[in-house]
Amino acid sequence: MHPVGKVPLLINFGQKLSESDLIMRYLDQLKGEDSSLMAVCGEKSFKHSLVLCSKRNAS
Repeated sequence: MHPVGKVPLLINFGQKLSESDLIMRYLDQLKGEDSSLMAVCGEKSFKHSLVLCSKRNAS
C-alpha cells in the first residue's frame, strides 16, 4: 500500500493498470514509435524513468 493511500490507476476499455511503470509502457506503446516517450527522451532516459517508478512503487 502506498504510504499516503494513493495508487496511480489507468482504466482503458475496462482494463486496469495500477503500476506507474506499466502505465508508462502502455502509454508509450499507444503513441507509436515516432512520438513515443522513448523516441523523444531516448532509451537511456526512458529506462531510468521506469527504474525510478519501480523504486517508488516498492516503497
